[in-house]
Amino acid sequence: MRSPLRLLLPTLLAGLLAVGCAHRIGEAVAPVTVGVVVVDGNGYPWEGVEVHIVEAWTEWSDCLCKGKRPWIFEETDDYGEVTFDSAELAYADLGFRERYGVAVVGEYADNNEAVVRLLVGHDTLGWVQVDVPLSFHDPKSELFVEIDP
Repeated sequence: MRSPLRLLLPTLLAGLLAVGCAHRIGEAVAPVTVGVVVVDGNGYPWEGVEVHIVEAWTEWSDCLCKGKRPWIFEETDDYGEVTFDSAELAYADLGFRERYGVAVVGEYADNNEAVVRLLVGHDTLGWVQVDVPLSFHDPKSELFVEIDP
């Protein structure tokens, strides 16, 4: 006859592994957002400029992930702005940890930083690649990108 503990051991190990892959108990997290403002050399906004999410590096995985849905993009509005909220970053499958369907960074030192790589431009203006750093203490980054053809 097998010991009840021996029967439960595989279940307990699977549960511990699942917890290890999820958020730590009691860890605070912050949803991440990437905002971009595209301007010309005089500071005037560019409307209709494409901003593509290319890839992201996340500290907890130390992976430069291209994602399952790369090249999600939006065009700048008449103020030259584009914002990718935490739900869009989660949808892009860039390796972000997720909570309730949004991309987050945690508060602990080994998982509190990420960098999102964007490609900004238009065929008539040229293209610029930019890296947007994110952290638990600065989860909402807004970046100004100057494109001067």
